[in-house]
Amino acid sequence: QINNRQTEVALLLADAREQVRPLASIDLGIAKRDLKRDRDQENTLSNQITDEMRAFTGADIAILNGGGLRTDVAAGPINYALLFRIFPFNNRAWILGPATTQQLLSLFDRAATSCGAHGSLFQSGLKIRYSRDCVNRNVNGIDPKAQVETISFQGQLIVDRSQTPPLFVEREFKIATIDFLGDGNGSGYKEFAAIK
Repeated sequence: QINNRQTEVALLLADAREQVRPLASIDLGIAKRDLKRDRDQENTLSNQITDEMRAFTGADIAILNGGGLRTDVAAGPINYALLFRIFPFNNRAWILGPATTQQLLSLFDRAATSCGAHGSLFQSGLKIRYSRDCVNRNVNGIDPKAQVETISFQGQLIVDRSQTPPLFVEREFKIATIDFLGDGNGSGYKEFAAIK
């Protein structure tokens, strides 16, 4: 009876794959080089995807969580089937804002502590410098003393904690992200919930 059920499931899956094949095989483009992902460090895949999100939406900043990217991309054709392997979730794109400089600082201060433990944030539109010590992280895999040192937007320094007094330029930003983060529940980034 188990073998019959396995056969039945296999047939259902084969039928479902055949039904989605026309969509799954649509060409989306070509990766000119391998695009690698990393849960914590800046990487080519998150850079490419956040850059495309920002360009497509017209947002000032695009933000994704490192744990949301589930496979690397080899150089070559990209189709919907591969896109779904990269993002195997039913997420929707969200545009949030206006977000303030202070709200961005809170988000990225939390991201700095991660060391990969709770999923870092990857972004397009800002240049951010952190201070952190992931070699000596605590038992929870984070560096609780980590923080953002500087944030620049369009070549302008808007946060610099090394200055006395610290430089802080308050302004507003439109953010492109996904509902997993935007609702304030994804990867523990409750700070998103305050951005409407």
